[in-house]
Amino acid sequence: MQFRQFVDDDLGCASYLIGDESSGEAVVVDPAYSIEQYLEEAEKRHVRITRVLETHTHADHVSGHGRFALEHGVPVHVHPEANAEYPHEPLGDGQEISLGDVKIRVLHTPGHRPEHCCFVVTDGSRGDEPWLVITGDSLLIGDAARPDLASEAVEGATGLYGSLQRLLELEDGVELYPGHVAGSLCGAGMSSKASSTIGFERRFNHALNIGEDEFVQERTNSSTPRPPNMDNIVEINRGPFLGAQEPLGTVDSPNGGSILDVRRPREFVAGHVALGANLAEIQREREEAEKAAREELKKKQKTVGNGGAKGKAAEPAPKQEDKPAPAPPPMLSLFDLPAQEEEAPRPTTGREEEEDLVPVPGWESEEVLLTVTVTVAVTTGASQVGGGVASTHEAPPTENLSVWA
Repeated sequence: MQFRQFVDDDLGCASYLIGDESSGEAVVVDPAYSIEQYLEEAEKRHVRITRVLETHTHADHVSGHGRFALEHGVPVHVHPEANAEYPHEPLGDGQEISLGDVKIRVLHTPGHRPEHCCFVVTDGSRGDEPWLVITGDSLLIGDAARPDLASEAVEGATGLYGSLQRLLELEDGVELYPGHVAGSLCGAGMSSKASSTIGFERRFNHALNIGEDEFVQERTNSSTPRPPNMDNIVEINRGPFLGAQEPLGTVDSPNGGSILDVRRPREFVAGHVALGANLAEIQREREEAEKAAREELKKKQKTVGNGGAKGKAAEPAPKQEDKPAPAPPPMLSLFDLPAQEEEAPRPTTGREEEEDLVPVPGWESEEVLLTVTVTVAVTTGASQVGGGVASTHEAPPTENLSVWA
């Protein structure tokens, strides 16, 4: 059997390539939108991807099943309760998919979503017992999935509890590979480990060691926030196939569009073109406005409190006319500045670096350059069991840092 786990560290999502070297076939489970990684791995292992299996309709990332179908003609399999609008082959509980000596058995495990399925994998070349199970968003490492993203919480939690009991029918030695690891919003107490075993989780996973009533109560009382873009992603993954997007290009002008400069403020202040907005400066101005509003509220509350202490009602503050909001800072562009005329050489002052970083005309904020001397001492250590090996290294004592405030 050929097997490879892929983990997206940013989202905490896991996907899988399962293949049989004798038949040269492979399937991909829960592919990410960037399918190049699976194609490269399949080529390296000399197998051909013939199917895509979805454990469920994902809510935290766009699936790559559309690209596999449109660009490579690979059929997609998903449970009928997904109500998928794209062409697919339905998965059924107990169904077996064969890849030469490798057998993949479908377990319908609703709870996280009504269509959720797990895949029990057996390598016939080494025995008849299951080798591993891909649990998707049902049983996770150290936790169980959320039941409230696609169903009413009590209904989902009750279904999830029953699905977990089905997974516990597997032998302790069966390896467990989840659809998510720590960092995902699909669970609260997940481990950072990427795999486990049924036996380890049976012993140490809290979700597997409580009764149904307690499990349902805990799951329905969870306060973990729902991903804000969840519904949009579900509709994309449930809808018609989404193929590859046109590559990004370059333009010579904004053509009336808004430009958001995401560079650091120091780079932005050093040079930019008008007609844009710097993300860092927008955030700074918002924080300053919120701070001013809080201070103004405290002053009003203090005035009211002082008036009550003297037994007299505080006079209402004079009503101020609404003033228009201050204009946003000049918009900034990511485009290069036009070439500037060369200046005559200036006398050496020892502060050339600071003098070069002058604010761009028209920029409203005030910048101050601070020179900070920092003492740096870095110590690295290494130890070897039984050997007592240790080493230290001290960095140069001082280093000057220039900071914009």
